[in-house]
Amino acid sequence: MKPIWKWTAPTVLLLGVSTGLAMRPATPTSSGQPPAHGPAFRRLQAELGRKIYTVGWAPIGTRLGDSGIKRGARRILQPFATAQGATCFILSQEPRNPSRDAYHRKLFIDRAGARVDLDGKTGYLVNGASGERRLFWNEKDTALIVSSVILSDDELIRIALGVR
Repeated sequence: MKPIWKWTAPTVLLLGVSTGLAMRPATPTSSGQPPAHGPAFRRLQAELGRKIYTVGWAPIGTRLGDSGIKRGARRILQPFATAQGATCFILSQEPRNPSRDAYHRKLFIDRAGARVDLDGKTGYLVNGASGERRLFWNEKDTALIVSSVILSDDELIRIALGVR
């Protein structure tokens, strides 16, 4: 019987390489903007009077979900789906204020299993209650979260690095 590492190491290496190759810039529309920058995105941004962030990187075949951008009481949600329509990841964001910063500190920063560098900003990786992996970080005026049940930490980081 062969030791387990003789077949697991090549498998892990192959999966890692294939996952890395499966990342690409989000497919721009004819306007050259990422898919989430359509008319509804621009209208919402104008209505709110503030910047709405979206992704610049996504796994191959990922697109803005059929439900489009969702506006909640506090957050803007951008669900991204696979070519088959299953949720791949969600980008959520909300304006920062002292009350929400305290909430996020308790929910993400104090519970972080790992911290990552996002071009000079600190990102916090945590497991969500539904089994999803979440990457939280702050921009100047906005708190952002990328969450997924199917993507790796490296993929979440690559998505976060492309958020603009």
